[in-house]
Amino acid sequence: MIRIASFNVENLFARPKVFDLSDWNAGEPVLKAYEKVSALLQKAKYSATDKIRIRDLLVTLEIYTVDKKTKAIRRNNTLDPQWAWLRKNRGTFDREPSDRAQNVGDRSQRTR
Repeated sequence: MIRIASFNVENLFARPKVFDLSDWNAGEPVLKAYEKVSALLQKAKYSATDKIRIRDLLVTLEIYTVDKKTKAIRRNNTLDPQWAWLRKNRGTFDREPSDRAQNVGDRSQRTR
């Protein structure tokens, strides 16, 4: 007896939410931010300017958010992000200071 099976490979992958938007103009800034931050994150070393740009792009992607009270850039601690997840696999760029008035990644914080 021979069994033949098939499956839809597309079901194995999640479709990016930005592609589900009805208006391309609404999704274009998200796709551009993703492209730019991906290129910056591939660098072996980040300059101070790179770090600021990465942080700004991660705000656009809603991985980071601006605290309404302190105006500091902090992690968006949601289990269901709107556009993307950030996986941490090297470095301390994403260190969140205990002082809520400081931005994620600020170097002025003490290291332990």
